[in-house]
Amino acid sequence: MTKRISALLLFSLLLMLSTACHQDRKQEVQQLLSAMRKAYEAADYSGVRLLADSLHNHYATDTVARREALTLSREAECKEAERNMQYADSMLRIVSARIDSLAPSFKKNTPTESGEFEYFLAGFGPAPTEERTRLRCGADTLGQLHVLSVYVGSKSILHTALRLSDAQTKSSIQTADVPFDGALNYRFADLGLNYELVTYPQEETAKLADFFMQADSEGHALRAELLSKGKVVHSFPISRADVKALSSTARIRQLFDSRQTFRHERAKAQKRITYLKEKLDASVR
Repeated sequence: MTKRISALLLFSLLLMLSTACHQDRKQEVQQLLSAMRKAYEAADYSGVRLLADSLHNHYATDTVARREALTLSREAECKEAERNMQYADSMLRIVSARIDSLAPSFKKNTPTESGEFEYFLAGFGPAPTEERTRLRCGADTLGQLHVLSVYVGSKSILHTALRLSDAQTKSSIQTADVPFDGALNYRFADLGLNYELVTYPQEETAKLADFFMQADSEGHALRAELLSKGKVVHSFPISRADVKALSSTARIRQLFDSRQTFRHERAKAQKRITYLKEKLDASVR
């Protein structure tokens, strides 16, 4: 009889504890949901998603609460994406206006197959008549800078690299070799003259662009040296005016690149908004 009473008491105690724990967990869930709603109202959308993750991880069996948390999390993410899209739109207007103000100074060549244009300043694009030893430099609307070293002379020098130097600061920068391949490194002879055109890859032009802009900001001229097997085989000066032109081309390239970035961010945000709204609409059907 005593054992039976003890068993009944133990069962009653466990039941009371279970009920209390259940009530405590339910209260904790409601507190989390309340915190999520407050974060949403305060536009703390990342906070909403963090609280939703916490609820999903710690209260996996509460399907009703998890469903509400998922809906709130999606609404917060949608608001965040809308905010990102508004920011991208704002920056696109600013960057496009800046491009429009600079573009009239540039010439542009015919569009490529993808419909992109290359912008260049006078003297730095394709030669309209006779070619000469110089740097060619242009920026395309995808945000890429194209730098070529052009050599024209009575003898071939077989150059594969470029070094720029600033005599005033004693600084210099040198590209990696671009081996002769008939494409990026192209050579031909015509009417007794040798022509060599070397196109430098994007990782090299990024460093050259920084060098152009630094020299321009200091008002310095530069010297270009054409290299073959690490040795200087020809050199020529780049005046302050030409440094400014090269720097301006590098800067409009930055703007084209920024425009591409904000276009991508806007498209990504728009895609996310569409996806989330479809999910939210489906959850209320």
